[in-house]
Amino acid sequence: MLRHRPYVASPLYVSELTTPDLHEGTPLGHFEDLHGLRTYIISPTKSNEKVDTIILLTDIYGPDYINTQLVADEWSKQGWKVVIPDLFVGDPVPIEDIRVSFLLPP
Repeated sequence: MLRHRPYVASPLYVSELTTPDLHEGTPLGHFEDLHGLRTYIISPTKSNEKVDTIILLTDIYGPDYINTQLVADEWSKQGWKVVIPDLFVGDPVPIEDIRVSFLLPP
């Protein structure tokens, strides 16, 4: 019996890179230390059962990027526990430096 639900990501197209899907709202999860790594965590609110977990690895902006937290919140609403470890250990690319340099001149 298959224990885990498989998920296959769809191909990424350049149009998705140039027109990102920005989410709006206030993140519902929290940060805590998980095995020595600062981690954003959100669990489904309506589940008392053991749930599967998604480990969400971020882009260069890390787990403090609100859009990433809101994506995790959406997965949580679907019944998943989501954890986003801070793999940059507090040193991601600053959000203010967002720029599509390979498409637009500086």
